[in-house]
Parts: sequence; structure tokens; C-alpha cells
Amino acid sequence: MFRSLWSRGWPPRIAVNSITFRFLAGASIALLIALVVAGLLFSSLYREWREREVDNIIRAKIDSVVLGFDVDRPRRSEIASNFKQQPYSNRFTGAYWMVVRRNDKNESDTLQLWSASLGEPNNPSPDVLPVETGKLRQYHNYEAQGPFGKRLRLISYKVNLADKKMPYIVIASWPLDPLEDEVDSFGVALVITLGILALILLVALGIVIRYGLNPLRKVAPALASIRSGKSERLTGPFPVEIAPLADEVNALLDHNAQVVDRARTHAGNLAHALKTPLAVLQNEAGASRSQLSDKVVAQTRIMKDSVEHHLARARMAAQAGVLGARTDVMPIIDGLARTLEKIHRDKDLTIETSGPDDAAFRGEKQDFEEALGNLMDNACRFAHSTVRVSATLESGERRPMLVLSVEDDGPGLSQSQRRTAVKRGARLDERTPGSGLGLSIVRDVAEMYDGAFDLNESELGGLAARMTLPAAG
Repeated sequence: MFRSLWSRGWPPRIAVNSITFRFLAGASIALLIALVVAGLLFSSLYREWREREVDNIIRAKIDSVVLGFDVDRPRRSEIASNFKQQPYSNRFTGAYWMVVRRNDKNESDTLQLWSASLGEPNNPSPDVLPVETGKLRQYHNYEAQGPFGKRLRLISYKVNLADKKMPYIVIASWPLDPLEDEVDSFGVALVITLGILALILLVALGIVIRYGLNPLRKVAPALASIRSGKSERLTGPFPVEIAPLADEVNALLDHNAQVVDRARTHAGNLAHALKTPLAVLQNEAGASRSQLSDKVVAQTRIMKDSVEHHLARARMAAQAGVLGARTDVMPIIDGLARTLEKIHRDKDLTIETSGPDDAAFRGEKQDFEEALGNLMDNACRFAHSTVRVSATLESGERRPMLVLSVEDDGPGLSQSQRRTAVKRGARLDERTPGSGLGLSIVRDVAEMYDGAFDLNESELGGLAARMTLPAAG
């Protein structure tokens, strides 16, 4: 059962650098200090209460002895009943009493009466119990060592009779060892009780902290959902403390979207502003047949291609870091395959596609279509009969990656030709139309999204183009 709970994440692992750990550590220290102070206070109060209770017992014994006094002397007949009372009748129990008469001139004491618990000596020494005389008719509390080294709690009481110059002193005691044992037992029980209470409070505090921080834990998956393109905004009921954070994140997302839209608009305006004059120059130069006009047409075409290339790079740079961009892969692959089969129907091509249905690219659909379209179009132009397109998902160092592979059974390229093919404007076959920007655009798209692009030899005998892009989800 414990293994099952552990595998399910219970007890929860708490990172040292976390709010939960800081709350628990701070609360544990505060709770420990509070419990230690409470334990010391309760133990002190309990000791004080027990000592007060012992003093009450001793004073009650002194009062019962003093009641046997008259104006002449202590009446032995009245005090005799004290000999039979427990525990004062058992020998050396620590519960004693005695009456001494003090001679103020020589400060000597004469033992008058004593409890049976002091033994049965005919005339025990008066110093069998230490005598400390308090103020007149006041109780005087003190501790001392009695017979057999027992620690005693004592109270002495001075009785001055009206016609007697020498006062009587009544002393009673109670053993302290049982009291210390009770206090120690109480301390052990108190430590156990407070320890259990501390454990319960810490568990309850941990539950409360996890419940209180649960809305914060929901923010991370919500942001991941936005980043993967599954949602566009932070939605859901948030506590009043987190609601401003959600509002600021949503405002930031809106601002980011507005910046991208403005970048797209400016890129489009620039494209139209440049394309129109270039088209006019190209048309005017093409209307005349001369060496100069042919050169103007060629350079104008190069300028037009360069403008389109750099505008495409600017657009991709603006879109590559957009949160929430998500593009499903397989519908685009299948759509491009059907379109290219129709375009190259005279070659009777077979375009094979494969990949997981949930494969998605974390980026703009237009960038993905442009890059993949260039790869598939190149493969179809040079293939003899078969083009194979596959999409796979792999685990990257920081995030999952989408790997796209486009292979053909055409003539392929040598290693040096493959290095040349990815350069901007390079064309290995001048007989086919084009600007030579196709593969360089694919490379730019991959680099913009922190991916990779390379060319290798295909198992089909032709060229294998491999493009790695960040996967969504």
C-alpha cells in the first residue's frame, strides 16, 4: 500500500526552493518555539500547582498540631491522635512533624513532641529536622535534607504563648522525591502530547498550504496550454490575489498579437510598395530587345526575389516567438501531396505520407506550408516515381521536436552539391524554373524556430531532406 501511495506522489515531494517549503519551514520553526515555550510554561505551572498542594497538606498538619496547644503548654492528649494518622505513623516516609521549644538565651531547642514516622527514639535530637524560624505567626517554607538523605519540603510555624517567654516551633515536612517523579512523568506525557499535536498541526498546515497554493499550480498548465496553441488566453476562476496576474498575462498576450499583426501589415505594405516599381521596370525593360534591357530584366528579377526573401525572413522572425501558434501537421502534408500529385500527373508520381494524427508544429501555418511545400515540390520535380513524406515526434533536450523527412527516388546530390543547394540563390539545375531560394527558405524557417535542416542520401536512391521543428503540445 505504501509503495502504491509513493508511486502516486504521496507524500508530496517538496522542493527546497518553493513557496510551500518556505511556508512549512517558517511555520515549523514558529510552531516549535511556541510548543517549547508552552511546554516549559505548562511544566512550571504544574510544578507550582503541586508544590502549592504539598504546602496545603503540610499547613493542614501544622494546624492540627497547633489546635492541641493551650495557654500553658501543648496538650499531649489532644495531639496524641496525630501519632496514628497516615502517613505520619509509618517510619521514615518523609512525612514528619515535631514540636520544639526554643530557648532564646542560648538558642537551644528542646524537643517536646514528634510524629511516629521519625522512629521510636526515646528522645530524638531536635535537629533531626532542620529548623528555620519564620516571622511571628507566619508560615516559613523551605527545603532541606531529612533522615536518610531524603529531600523534604518543610514549613515551620512559631507559636508564642501569652505567659511563656520561650516560643514553641511546629515543623512539618513532606517528601519531594514523589513530587519530582510526578513532575517528570507529567513532562514526558506533555512532550508526547505536544509532539503529536505538532505533527497534526504540521500535516493540517501542509494541507492548507497545498489547498491555498492550488490556484497557482493551475497557472503553469494554463500557460503551457497557451504556448502549445491549445488555448489563447488564461481563463478560469482565479482568486482575487491571482486575478490581476491573469489579467496582466492576457493583456501581454493581446499586446504581443497586436505587435505581430502590425509587423505583418508593415511587411505586406513594404512588399506591395517595392513589387509595383520592380514590376514596372521589368515590364518596360522586357518590352525592348537589347543587351541593356535583358540585363535590367535579370537584375530586376534578382531584386524581386531578394525582396521577397527578406520580407519572408522578417515575417518569420516576427511570428516565430508568438505564443499559442499551433499547426496540425498531417492535414497539411496530405493536402500538399494531393495538390502535387495533380501538378505532376504527367510523371505518374506516388506520394506516400505517414505520421501520427496528433503531430503538431509549434509555429505559424504559413511558415510550415512554405517550408514543407518547397521540400515536397523539389522532391516531386526530381523524383522518378516515388516521393515519401513522414512526420515523427522525438524528445529533444529542452522540448519535444517534430522531425519531417522528405525522400525521393531521383538522381540525388553529391555531398558538395548538398552543401551548395542550401545557399540562397543557388540553382543546381538551370533548366528548371525558379529563383534558387527554395531550400534556403526551408533552412531559414528551421533556424527561426530553433530547429535544424540537412540533406542526406535517401534509402530510395535519391535525396532525403530532414527538417526538425519544435512540436506543439
